Amino acid sequence: MLSETKKRKRGENKKARFYTSVCPKCFQLEILTAYHIYPPRFFGKGKHNSYRIRICENCQQEIEGLTPKKTKLTKEQYVELIKLWFKGEHPLIKLL
Repeated sequence: MLSETKKRKRGENKKARFYTSVCPKCFQLEILTAYHIYPPRFFGKGKHNSYRIRICENCQQEIEGLTPKKTKLTKEQYVELIKLWFKGEHPLIKLL
């Protein structure tokens, strides 16, 4: 029996929103998922935190590794972090 994650990745769960497309960061054909620009751990989920980008899982792990876990940044700093990351620069060096 397949796990829920494997079902979603294979498209067997209609409620899950997974898209196979080219990742805008690494340009690989991958399953893209929605990544919250403003971390839900600080800003919650729902319509008040609906700004997302679609990136592959590898890129999502990369940007999560660069995002401070315990320090809340301003919304402007999170947007700047994403912009610098897309440019290939190390975002935390520029932000701090």
